[in-house]
Amino acid sequence: MYLTFSDYIDMGGTLTEAAYTRLEYKARRLIDAYTLNRVKALTETPESVKMLSFELICLGEQDEEGGQIASVGNDGLSISYTAVDSKEQAESLIRSYLAGEVDADGTPLLFRGVEASCPFFGLIR
Repeated sequence: MYLTFSDYIDMGGTLTEAAYTRLEYKARRLIDAYTLNRVKALTETPESVKMLSFELICLGEQDEEGGQIASVGNDGLSISYTAVDSKEQAESLIRSYLAGEVDADGTPLLFRGVEASCPFFGLIR
């Protein structure tokens, strides 16, 4: 666990512990997938990972609620919600919070195994 429930509450989180546990697990799995389990191997969780976990949990909560309310009409009660592209937002959060973070060996947490100086880098997507 990268972010404890008590740390989540201290950061302003409002979920119940049961809802938090489920969304924290999803956030942790997403972080592990993007970092190829490098964070899992660390002896101490960096502050950036804790902050990222909080943001991903909040994003998961927003995603489950269906987005933010865009407009409300009272003639026949109609509510429309903004579309949430949670995958794109999650990727953006991961890149911004973990950019420049490295593991104990000095390997960037987001390193995917291809150096930018590789002559075939432009061909790999």
